[in-house]
Amino acid sequence: MTRGDQAYLEGCKDEHMPVPPFDRYIYVLPNYVVKKPLSIGETGYQGYQPDVRTVFQRDENEIEAMKLVQEYTNIPIPRVIHRGEGFNVFERIQGITVNEKSIRDSVNPRQREAIRLQVQGFIQQLAAIPNPTGEVRSLIPSGQIFHLQFHNRGPFKITQDFIEA
Repeated sequence: MTRGDQAYLEGCKDEHMPVPPFDRYIYVLPNYVVKKPLSIGETGYQGYQPDVRTVFQRDENEIEAMKLVQEYTNIPIPRVIHRGEGFNVFERIQGITVNEKSIRDSVNPRQREAIRLQVQGFIQQLAAIPNPTGEVRSLIPSGQIFHLQFHNRGPFKITQDFIEA
């Protein structure tokens, strides 16, 4: 492990983990977010059994998807700050989490409408990202979609094939 890796991992303490891990630890620090997969043999929250063989590919796919969103939209996307030995560090975009009840209850109707319109605009921008192949696939070279609920991970030639899977 490099000295740079150690500097990012020093702040990775349980109190910086807002949600329990399922397949990876996510540490939210003041200026960045560290995402680190569980190791082989580790179980996630309430005994969740992660597919540790695919976490790396899903992390790579996440980074590729973020690049695509940055290229085609004006949606705020965190930059990758550091790619460490078995973990990634992302820029932290400051904001509030409106899905927490205490925050949600303090948002007035006008603010809720503004949030709704902003999210609606983001969804419209995402839907407009070009898909030259027409396939439903991930962005990594294999095109496989890594989700434990999928027995067939694709890629899928048409949307209907994806829906049926």
